[in-house]
Amino acid sequence: MVLSLPGSSATPRLAIAQRSPRRLSVTIPFTLHQQLLERSDLEGRSVSNLAAYLLERGLNS
Repeated sequence: MVLSLPGSSATPRLAIAQRSPRRLSVTIPFTLHQQLLERSDLEGRSVSNLAAYLLERGLNS
C-alpha cells in the first residue's frame, strides 16, 4: 500500500520519491568542519551521516 502526501495529487511512485533522502549543500566555518571530521572519525561514520543525524536531532529537540 502506498500513501500519498496530504493534499498531494502525486502518483504512488512520485509519493515514494518525495520521501526519499534529499541532498543539501551548506557552507560552514572551517572550525565546524574540523569538529565534524574529528567526531565522525571517532564514531566511525561519514561526515554527511553525522551532519544529517545532528540536524535531525536538533530539529526534533
